[in-house]
Amino acid sequence: MTDEAGDLAANLRHLCAGERSVSQACRRIGINRQQFARYLGGTATPSPHNLRRICAHFGVGEDEIRLPHRLFVARGRRALGLRAGDALLDAFPGDARALRAWTGFYHAHYRSPSQPERIIRALVSIEERDGQFLSRTIERTPHAETGQISRARYVGLASMHEGTLFLVERGRLSRGGISETILAPLHRGTRGWLSGLLMGFSWRMRQPYSSPCLWKRLGPGLPAREALAACGSFPPVRRQFEAVVLDALVGRGGGAP
Repeated sequence: MTDEAGDLAANLRHLCAGERSVSQACRRIGINRQQFARYLGGTATPSPHNLRRICAHFGVGEDEIRLPHRLFVARGRRALGLRAGDALLDAFPGDARALRAWTGFYHAHYRSPSQPERIIRALVSIEERDGQFLSRTIERTPHAETGQISRARYVGLASMHEGTLFLVERGRLSRGGISETILAPLHRGTRGWLSGLLMGFSWRMRQPYSSPCLWKRLGPGLPAREALAACGSFPPVRRQFEAVVLDALVGRGGGAP
């Protein structure tokens, strides 16, 4: 093994020490785990193409990663080339093992930003793909005057930290900018329910808004078409919503019969 190959391997191991796991780093880079192990062991060196991908993932320059190991470590965080964007992207997916248990379909309930006297029920899905957890949200809301049903679709990323679910989404048509939902299990005795806060921007009202939010996990046997048909904008009445939803969004005891 040459000195340069040994330094490169040592620098890679140093970078990987800050990762949740080597396997996760490989998934994000898009490199075979066994091949990457040879890079770490110094028995093989990355091709120029793979080296660019590795450097892009860790935020280092190709000249930096070839530095003598002692100099590379001594340069500390500056040598690692950390950027604010790296720290944000590194937050996703967070605790993947815990988040994996929350994949599936949900009905999300929150107050309508344009008609706060009504409650929106939307369909949300979370799925794992290539080491990330993707979200999709569909709203079905009637026009206030014509009653015509319109659909809004949102896509985003999910992350789990300290038992809390974070969801960052953007509208497929760029309406509403970026929204964030923060959720945690409601409490004992309400398995499958998540409670938290939704924050976003109402493109109809042209202003920011926030609302309490309550998610209900849907069983695997419920057809997607049926789950979507139950979505919409409704008055807060007991025939439309379970008591736990009305308690969270209207207030304990709220909601007409």
